[in-house]
Amino acid sequence: MKRITKALIFLTAISLVFVTVSAEKRSVIRQESLVLQADRDSGWQGITENRSSDRDTTTIYFDDLESGTSGWSFETGWELTEESSSSPTHSFNIDDDNYATVSSLITPVVTLPEIDAEENESIHFSFDLWCNFPDFDGDGDNSLEDYYSVDVADMSTTPWHTSNFNAFEGNSWWCGDELLNGYSNGWLQFLDSPEISIPTSGNTTLTFKMQYMIEIYEGGPQDISGCLINGWDAANVRISTDGGSTWEFIMGSPSYSYSSCYGWFYNGESCSTPGWGGYGNGWEDANFDLDGYAGESVILRFAFGSDPAWATQDEPGLIGFFVDDISVDNTNSGNVLFDN
Repeated sequence: MKRITKALIFLTAISLVFVTVSAEKRSVIRQESLVLQADRDSGWQGITENRSSDRDTTTIYFDDLESGTSGWSFETGWELTEESSSSPTHSFNIDDDNYATVSSLITPVVTLPEIDAEENESIHFSFDLWCNFPDFDGDGDNSLEDYYSVDVADMSTTPWHTSNFNAFEGNSWWCGDELLNGYSNGWLQFLDSPEISIPTSGNTTLTFKMQYMIEIYEGGPQDISGCLINGWDAANVRISTDGGSTWEFIMGSPSYSYSSCYGWFYNGESCSTPGWGGYGNGWEDANFDLDGYAGESVILRFAFGSDPAWATQDEPGLIGFFVDDISVDNTNSGNVLFDN
């Protein structure tokens, strides 16, 4: 069973007023540019596109937030407010006084129609924003401090999938993109097991085959936004005892390469989260003791996180994280879970 964390439109540290997604047919093919206008003191700005005036536009999705937040998902710091808005009364806001924070605002899922390239059709989205990001540390060095980004995710594809690419035998689970032969920046991807019951007696062990070729970290630890980092992109194993509401990483063999990875912290996870990283030793055996969860129902999670820079497109040898022959066994009850 796969449960993949995804966002259709992902926004960090901005005030979002409304989102529109439209299908457009134009009589003239021309290059379009998306202009993000954010001035410190000028207030609300439209995000606009340069396009032909001869067009037939159909609105697929529109939300001015005047009817509530149904379908939206927002993390700590985001709130619906009437303090300022571009539409009549409401907007989303996050205060940039939240130090060392990565927080996401995610739209409802939107189904996009197919387009006909021969008819010069295109799909675009727009929103209004008011952006006031001060020089956080006050040193006037023009370095990027607070910022926002926008991502679009295809809900029909999943980075975690079975593939014969670099597989152990037949097909293996791979967190990767077949077109890239690897992975991209800014990923946070999960592969979850079905819920399983750990027997109350005997010894229970999780075993699996794994290999990883992930961005390597070199040099001493460094402070990034208050977190002491000693690893970049990473993979690890986690467990939940409450149906997936909360998770904790678990320790096993082989030991994790790094104790605090930017691939987790960049994606909003806690500092000091460990993981495997760099180039592993090819396919190797992994072993985790689950005796501490005897008598509980658990879900196991294989997690992968990448930071905002350096991935497969920069280094083709970085092909990602693979697992195979996943098995949970108990010395009294026998096999509890097996997936090969």
